[in-house]
Amino acid sequence: MVGRFVGSAILQKVRTGTVLGIAAATACLLVCISMLTFGHFAMWSILLVGFFNSIMFPSIFTLGIAELGPLTGDGSGLLIMAIVGGAIYSGASGRLG
Repeated sequence: MVGRFVGSAILQKVRTGTVLGIAAATACLLVCISMLTFGHFAMWSILLVGFFNSIMFPSIFTLGIAELGPLTGDGSGLLIMAIVGGAIYSGASGRLG
C-alpha cells in the first residue's frame, strides 16, 4: 500500500514510462541482490521487490490503455482479463502436471 501511495505521488511529477523503467530496473537489481546474499539482507531486498512491483502495475496499466481512444474500455477489460487468466492458469498449472 505504501508503494501505491509513493508511486502515485511520483507519477504526478515524472513521466509514466520513466517511473516504470526505474522501478523495473530497481526490482531486477533487488532480485539479483537477494539471490547473492543471505539472511536479513536478502529478506529485505526481496520484500522491497514487492514495493517496486506495486509502483509498476499502475504504470503498466496506464501505458497499456494510453491513446486507445474509444477502445479504452475494451483495452482495460482485456488487461484485467489477462491478469485474472494468468492467476487462474498459474494456480491450475501446478495441479495439471
